[in-house]
Amino acid sequence: MNSFIEDFKYAWNKPNNGVVKLIIINVIVWVIVNLLYFLSSMLDNPGMFSFFYNNIKLL
Repeated sequence: MNSFIEDFKYAWNKPNNGVVKLIIINVIVWVIVNLLYFLSSMLDNPGMFSFFYNNIKLL
């Protein structure tokens, strides 16, 4: 697990690497959205996920 985080840190600190930074941000947001969806389905509280999803969706 430590090397995975170190790989992200290395990719983030590398100069002239804007595309990789956008991909990392996208992955982090995707993980957070899916984690909230999973938690809201396990806790039987769809309002938690729908509130977050409605605030970040584009359409």
